[in-house]
Amino acid sequence: MASYNKEAAGQHDSALTRWAERLGVSADSLDRLGATVDPEGAIVFPMQDAERNIIGHRRRLPFGQKLSIKGSKNGLFVPTGPHDYERLYIAEGPTDTAALLSMDLPAIGLPGTGQCIDSAVSFVRQRGVREVVIVSDRDDAGRLGAKKLAEALEGVCSVRVCEPPEPHKDLRDWLRAEPLLREHDLIEHSNEPKSSAVEIGDDWPEIIDVATDPVPAFPLDALAPVLGDYAEAVAESLQVPHDMPALLGLAIGSFALSTRVDLRPEPDWWEPCNLWVCCLMRPAERKSAVLRLMRAPLDEHQRSVNESLAEQIEKTHRQEKALRARLDRMIKKVANADDPAERYQAE
Repeated sequence: MASYNKEAAGQHDSALTRWAERLGVSADSLDRLGATVDPEGAIVFPMQDAERNIIGHRRRLPFGQKLSIKGSKNGLFVPTGPHDYERLYIAEGPTDTAALLSMDLPAIGLPGTGQCIDSAVSFVRQRGVREVVIVSDRDDAGRLGAKKLAEALEGVCSVRVCEPPEPHKDLRDWLRAEPLLREHDLIEHSNEPKSSAVEIGDDWPEIIDVATDPVPAFPLDALAPVLGDYAEAVAESLQVPHDMPALLGLAIGSFALSTRVDLRPEPDWWEPCNLWVCCLMRPAERKSAVLRLMRAPLDEHQRSVNESLAEQIEKTHRQEKALRARLDRMIKKVANADDPAERYQAE
């Protein structure tokens, strides 16, 4: 557990109020999350496990930088006070959680996209929550994190996913633009809830015994000629089944689509184009040799790109170092300001 002196954090109502104004949330919401303001002017949020034990602290500096205090473990942002868990809202980060609390909605928060999902599921299960509304950020990472949480909650409770409308990037931005935002607005921008019921039909399809039934040959002609011909040549050269180089070629080829193309089977369902394959063979069946040949074009491309960008990479590293030095000086200036007015101006 993180070692943290709450008294030394210097919790002052005026400082918390300034943070509330800066974030566009109520001071009461920050107080309910146990937020304090430390001597450096950073706001500090405690993180809890599903049993409400504090296991870490998250700091947000006046300039927006976020970091965990040394020794902290990631956990949930859980407010104090009475709760009605008939419907629970789950947001990403403490400030969006504070935005939900500012709307008088029961809410908890995750520390980041896709983090502490198991703790959130345990929290929901232990409290008998019937419906969860996941409030995601309006970006690919937020959508992916919301999808993972929704999948983890299947069979536990009914689940909706709410995404702020354009041009708002997250709930706090939406609330800042529309101070009269209410719960019905969130529900209006949510998908239809997915039931927690698990339906099991009476008729089961015939079970296919993969151990005895013949497996059809891999359709090399279904691949692009450059990949199909290359996979066939590798298979012939190393005397391995065509399936192995073909599958590895598909997986390696999908790397080129990573972060560039997403699949959208349904309006609220996004999937990356990465392919994950597993080639199971006995020892000494030339798996490594096949992988080495199939990834050779990718390795060569990476080497070529790295060489061409070497000068730019070095320049970027120097710029980053200079910017970090400037940031450190600005943080020290705020921390060393004794007069509250001077500190507020520096912030």
